[in-house]
Amino acid sequence: MTDNPLPVHVLSPPPPYPDGWFVLCRSEDLKPSAVLNVPFMGEDVVLYRTKAGIARAIEPFCPHLGAHLGHGGKVEGEEIVCPYHRFAFAPDGRCVRTGFDTAPPDAGLRLLEMREQNGCIFVWWSFSGEPPHWEMPEQDLEGFSPSLTCRFDVSGHVQDAVENFADVTHFKFIHKWDNCVIKDIGFDQHLMKVEISATSWGLPVSLRLACHGLGCILAESELIPFGVTTRFMVAATPMHAGAWTFRVTDALRVNRFMKLPGPLRRMLHAMSIHLAHRWTVSQIKPDVAVWNHRRYLVRPKLTAQDKSIVEFRRWSRQFYRTGSTAFTPTSDPGTAST
Repeated sequence: MTDNPLPVHVLSPPPPYPDGWFVLCRSEDLKPSAVLNVPFMGEDVVLYRTKAGIARAIEPFCPHLGAHLGHGGKVEGEEIVCPYHRFAFAPDGRCVRTGFDTAPPDAGLRLLEMREQNGCIFVWWSFSGEPPHWEMPEQDLEGFSPSLTCRFDVSGHVQDAVENFADVTHFKFIHKWDNCVIKDIGFDQHLMKVEISATSWGLPVSLRLACHGLGCILAESELIPFGVTTRFMVAATPMHAGAWTFRVTDALRVNRFMKLPGPLRRMLHAMSIHLAHRWTVSQIKPDVAVWNHRRYLVRPKLTAQDKSIVEFRRWSRQFYRTGSTAFTPTSDPGTAST
C-alpha cells in the first residue's frame, strides 16, 4: 500500500466552486415568458426566456434599487420587468424604460455567458471573471430515441461526479460490474477522456467518456451482443458549498430497429429508452447514497489500483482558483454585456 503518492500541490481540499460550463436547467424547463431563479455557486442566477424564445442568464438584482428579479420579475414580450418600479430590460441587458415614464438611466443587467445546446442551458463560471476557455460540443443524437433525464440533489463536492469515472474499482462493488478495467485515460487541457471495458450480467460492455471540465460529461456505452448504443450527458452543478445537482440524460439506438419503418422504429425506440432509463437510475442511486455521506480526504490511503484517481486529481486542480468561494460577476456594475 502506498501511504501518500499525491504531490504536495494536490494535498488540500478543493474550493467548492470550480471554473467551467455548468447546466442550470433543461431547455424544456424554461418556457417562453418564464422566469427561473436557480441557486448557483452560492448565489442566485435568474434565467428567463422572451416570448420570441431568446434565453438569458443574468445576475438577479435590478441596478435601480436592487430588487431581486427572480422574485416577482416578469417577462413582457422581449423584456424582463422588475416588480419594484417596473424598470424594463432588453435581451442585451440595457434598461429600455422605467415605470415613471421618464428616460431610462444608463444602466444594465449583468448578463452571464450562456449557451443553449444539447437540450440544456449552460452557464460559464470563472472565479477570476475570465471569459470561457473552451466551448461545449454538440452531442449527435441523430437516429436515437427521445432522451430522458433524471436529477438528484446531492451533498458533498461536485468533483465526485467526474472522479467517479476515474475510480474504476468501485464499479465492481457498487455497480456489480465484473472485469472492469480502464483501457485508456488521457488528458488535454480541459478535457479528460476515459475508455472502460467491463461485463455486466455476463455481457460485454464498453464505455467511452469525454469529461469537459468538472461540469459535463458526454458519454457513450455499447452493449455489444445486442447492438445497443446509449449516449449520455452527465451534468454536475454546484448550488452551494457542499450541495450540488446531478443530472443524467440518456438516449439509445438499437441497430436492429434501424431497418424498420419509421413509425415502428420510433415506437420501439421510445419503449426501449424507458426501460434503459430505469436501469440508468438504478445504477446512479448507489453512487448518490455514497456521495451524500462522503468526505474529501486530503491524504487518502491509496493503493496501486488507484493510479487513475491520482492522475484525475492532478488534472482537476486547473479548474480552481485560490479563494474561489463566492460568486464573482463577469461584467462591471451598471453596464450591459452580451
